[in-house]
Amino acid sequence: MDVQAVNMTVEQMFNKGKFIIPDYQRPFDWGEDEISEFIDDILSNINKDYFIGHFVFDGQMSDSEFFVVDGQQRITTLTILLCAIRDIYSKIHGDSDLTNGINDNYIFKKDRRNQNYPILKTDMPYPLFQEYVQEFPKPDNFSEPKNSGEKNIIYAYDYLFDRLKKLKKEKLEELVDAILKLELIFVASKGRINAHSIFMTLNAKGKDLTFVDLIKNDIFHRYESPKSKPKELEEKWKIICSNFGDKGEDFFLTFWKSRYKVNISNEKFYKEYTELVSKQGFNIKSFVNDLLDDSEIYSQIQNPVEGDWINQSNLHMRKVYYHLHNIKIVFNIEVVDSFLLSLIRAFRKKNISSEFLIKTLRSLDNFHFINNAICINRLAGFEKLYPSHAIRLFNSKNRQDAHTELTKFREKIIKKILPLDTFRKYFDSRVYFFKDTSKFDDRKAKNLAYYCLYKIEMKEQNWNVFFDNLSLEHLHPTSIMNNTFKKSSIQSLGNLVLLDRDINSLIGNKPFLEKKKIILERNKLITTKNVVENCETWDTNSIKSRGDILVDSLYELSINELKR
Repeated sequence: MDVQAVNMTVEQMFNKGKFIIPDYQRPFDWGEDEISEFIDDILSNINKDYFIGHFVFDGQMSDSEFFVVDGQQRITTLTILLCAIRDIYSKIHGDSDLTNGINDNYIFKKDRRNQNYPILKTDMPYPLFQEYVQEFPKPDNFSEPKNSGEKNIIYAYDYLFDRLKKLKKEKLEELVDAILKLELIFVASKGRINAHSIFMTLNAKGKDLTFVDLIKNDIFHRYESPKSKPKELEEKWKIICSNFGDKGEDFFLTFWKSRYKVNISNEKFYKEYTELVSKQGFNIKSFVNDLLDDSEIYSQIQNPVEGDWINQSNLHMRKVYYHLHNIKIVFNIEVVDSFLLSLIRAFRKKNISSEFLIKTLRSLDNFHFINNAICINRLAGFEKLYPSHAIRLFNSKNRQDAHTELTKFREKIIKKILPLDTFRKYFDSRVYFFKDTSKFDDRKAKNLAYYCLYKIEMKEQNWNVFFDNLSLEHLHPTSIMNNTFKKSSIQSLGNLVLLDRDINSLIGNKPFLEKKKIILERNKLITTKNVVENCETWDTNSIKSRGDILVDSLYELSINELKR
């Protein structure tokens, strides 16, 4: 292994050439704590030698282009810091010499065609790093940040600019000198595997690294891409990272709990991983392929998209999206993720039928609606229950065993359902909609109101018809509130119906009989039509009576659906 390590300063490093952050690296994730500690350390050692660690690069010392293996957070922060100081020189002090001195030596260089190129380039999807931070002068308009990395980059720049703009120009010049004199060890080794091997050696204790960083670099050390596809691992890892977004640790924990072990913590994860890879017969390529497949499923769980499940040959598959959306978006249940991952994986591998997939998701939907969305029951015990059943399902030898395991699982959660009295007690405080949804609880309550009415309509339609473009409508308008029609009555489910959005816009705040006429003429929803068809007036008694019926009907329907 050809390894070269040289002591140098930040100034010497930036004069080495171009540095590229590969797209498989973790996102830029330094926040205020890390940024403030970094700048505090520089300021407190402004007249002293100060060592900022090893930087590991894929490349040879004689090269002019290096890929960052270790040091991404620090080299990015150094660039942001110098850009902030450059812009302070320009905007606050109006000093073009100092501005250009930084810009033309430590942020940009010129190629042989006299064209500017950034000294630090990222292959990650961070256009704002160049637009908002590096470019000078800045463009008039910026795109919106699209991921956590871009948000952290913008925050870092704004934090440093706001903090340092208070310094006098002479103090800023001292700071720039101190930054450029910071000491480091520049480690270069040609080849991804060699560079990552060095990284793992330097970080053997895992200090300041997440277990995801350690696992990634161990994988990059072990994995040998075929000569015909030299970037095979990088391409796979890029997809994996894209699938889990900024939830890398959560994905790996979910992955592990769905396959190997019920209890696993962040602190012990890397140890568990090393034990797995040391077992006889372990295949790193199969492991990466498992991560790739499961990361796609994980993404579908965290961000349900209807298009992932629409299947012309089996229209019932749309129900998968419906139930996933309810569990993850409407109810926001997280503890179930390992089981959902195992369940959908089993379906993909044809170890369970679509019927059992939908049946199990339907049970989870209705169980969590009663116990958690409405009754706010603590999920004590479920952090073990879900992974244990996920692992059993994963280890099922055939389809019959897998179906038997799912049947046992459903029987177990049916026994944990809370009674009707508890459901009634909490319902009105959890399900309502007035008009202001700026608060999280009010938005959640509105979503639950929609869920309840949609669910009853679906039952009337025999679960065969799905509706889009619906909205909630108050039969008694929110604009008319008095001693008779109080807010608690107007916002309750008994006063709410579902309508097509175009009908809703026609109705507005019209009196009940005018609303009734429009609904009967243009509405397609069975339940909404049934509410108004035989009513000539709509008062608080009507709201209370309908509300009580809806609560009991929803509980009975959910129990039946849970067991179906």
